[in-house]
Amino acid sequence: MSLPPVFFLYNIHYKNKMTVLLLKTAYIKLFYKPPIIL
Repeated sequence: MSLPPVFFLYNIHYKNKMTVLLLKTAYIKLFYKPPIIL
């Protein structure tokens, strides 16, 4: 039994949102951490 297309699209959208959140968190950690290696 296959999943409904709406659920499939929602799953993709949810994963994309989580990926964007992780990228933003990594960005903030990368650029706003104390400059130790300088």
